[in-house]
Amino acid sequence: MTVGLNNVVRGFSLNKVFTSRQARVRGGRILVSFLMAILLVATAFYRTYPANAFAQEETIQTEDEFFDRLSEQINSRTVSSTFKMDSDLVASLSNTMLEKYSRHYNPDKPLVSGCYLSYYLTWIHYTYGRDYIKTRITFPYSSSEMDSHFAKMDQLAVELKGKNDYETVKNVHDYLIRNYEYDAREKVGNHTDIDGFKEGVMVCTGYSLASYYLLNANGIETLIITGNGGGENSTDENHMWNAVKVNGKWYNYDVTWDDDGTTPGYRYFLKSDGDFPGHTRFNEYKTSSGPLEIASKSYSGPLQINPYKVFMFLAIAFAVIATILTERKKKKAKLLDEERRELIVKQQMKDQLAIEKMQKLYEDTDQLREEANTKTE
Repeated sequence: MTVGLNNVVRGFSLNKVFTSRQARVRGGRILVSFLMAILLVATAFYRTYPANAFAQEETIQTEDEFFDRLSEQINSRTVSSTFKMDSDLVASLSNTMLEKYSRHYNPDKPLVSGCYLSYYLTWIHYTYGRDYIKTRITFPYSSSEMDSHFAKMDQLAVELKGKNDYETVKNVHDYLIRNYEYDAREKVGNHTDIDGFKEGVMVCTGYSLASYYLLNANGIETLIITGNGGGENSTDENHMWNAVKVNGKWYNYDVTWDDDGTTPGYRYFLKSDGDFPGHTRFNEYKTSSGPLEIASKSYSGPLQINPYKVFMFLAIAFAVIATILTERKKKKAKLLDEERRELIVKQQMKDQLAIEKMQKLYEDTDQLREEANTKTE
């Protein structure tokens, strides 16, 4: 540092003033103190008014407005942004920003809502001052990867669109189950739908994020729900599923638990809370019309037929019927055999009795003949 300062001093020809070494050192110390003072003032100013802190024209007034702006930053893959806002809003967000953003839902822009985009961050670091919040984001995927993924999702959404909302929801549900497997061994690290489409396996996060995007892209209001997936008495089974709006009513929808590894099941498809065991929501959720209210009865649309299960049911039914008929035949044959033997025995007894009567008759006849012969003599 002293050498550098002496070079600066010589550059300004101050060495002509400080003729002695002691004078030059003293002058250097004065210059260092002056520079440090400037640095401290600049640091204090930066903490209160960072560079480009007030680039936007208006001040953010609400949490939803801030989250919409943050989503725009994430969606554009902008690493760093600074947001001007009221000091009270800064205070309300200072310790809960990330948690609140993960539940942010904008029904007008569902595909750029925090509940979805928050899963496409590696890390978000934020600092805040009296009337601003500055964010710096690390992304797990490149812009080209994200753009390619969303383009494929948009095309897939078009392909899965049905004649009505119910058919579209069923198409998305069945497509995910038929084309992807549950990642029981946790091969994928991040578990987003991008990872799932790459690897061919998903966990509940991937199923839920994919359903959220594909359904909202088709204009079907859908939420991402986080909660407990081990029942009301369990506290260590974190789980994710969806709430889907069909024909004006909200229903529970869990693709993960409907994927049994073979063909689509519908045990957790468009169900009421009463028909949706093992799920407990952690938070309250808002929709375009107010707080989330699940329908009191499960969806009663077209009959949901699982061809594989129908085949298995019929096969088992035929096997049971065949077994019953075989057993009845055996019993009947056995009865017939027993009756036949009994008849044979009875007939044999009758024959034996007849023989005995005939023998008795022959004996009586012989006796009478003998008696008649005796009288004649």
